[in-house]
Amino acid sequence: MHEGDDVVNTVASGGTLGHNTTAIKKSEVPAANFTLLDTWGLDRNNYKDKHKVLPALLDGWLPGNWKMEASVRNQRRELAANNFSRNTRRVHGVLFFIIASAVHDDQEMETSKVSFQKVKDMGYEPIVVLSQADRECAACINDTLGEHRALSELKSKAAAVLGIAQKEITHCVNYTNSTERKFETDRLTYKILDMVLHNASNFCEADRPLRSMQSLISGDWETEDNVLEG
Repeated sequence: MHEGDDVVNTVASGGTLGHNTTAIKKSEVPAANFTLLDTWGLDRNNYKDKHKVLPALLDGWLPGNWKMEASVRNQRRELAANNFSRNTRRVHGVLFFIIASAVHDDQEMETSKVSFQKVKDMGYEPIVVLSQADRECAACINDTLGEHRALSELKSKAAAVLGIAQKEITHCVNYTNSTERKFETDRLTYKILDMVLHNASNFCEADRPLRSMQSLISGDWETEDNVLEG
C-alpha cells in the first residue's frame, strides 16, 4: 500500500525452496488502526503440533521477531511472562495464503488443510487467498478481477480439500515481474483487506476469551482463565 506509482519490492514472494521470512514481522499501517503480521509459510517441517506455534501466535503469546526454529514448548515459562500484554498482540483476522501452483500438490494441500482447520477451531474465519494466480491462469495478468475457467478450477479443487465453499476463496496477483502498479491488482488487494478486516471485527465482537499457557501446551482449546502453569 505504497502511495507512489512504482512497485516497491520488499521481499520475494513464496514458491522457493527456502523461506524468505524466518521470523514474525510486524508492520503497522500508517494512519490505520491495524497491524499486519507476516509469518513464514507452511511446510512439512514447521508449525508441527508439538511446537504449538500457530495457536501461540494467534493468541498473542509470541513477541515480534519470534524465530521460525524456536519452540513454544521449550520456552513456555518465559512466554508466560507475556500474559498481561498479549491481548495487544492477539490476532483478530487471518489471511490464509496458498500458492496457486500448490493446489496441484496433494501433500502440500493436506499440510495446509491441517493448519487451516486449527485456525477455524480457534474461532477464526480465515480468508483463503490463492497467491501468484497469474502463474496458473495467464488471463489474470490483464484481467485480475475476472472469474476465469482455470482460476475457477483451482478454487474448486482447493475448496474441496479444505472443506469450504468455493466462494470463500479469493486470489491475488503478485507484482513479481511488474515495475508499475495496476489499478485492478491494487483494487483486488484492497478488497481482500476489506474482507479480513470485516472478519476481524466479527471476531472482536464475539469477545472470545484468551487461553492459558497450560491449555495451549496440552492442546486443550477450552479456556482456563487466569491459569499460568506451564
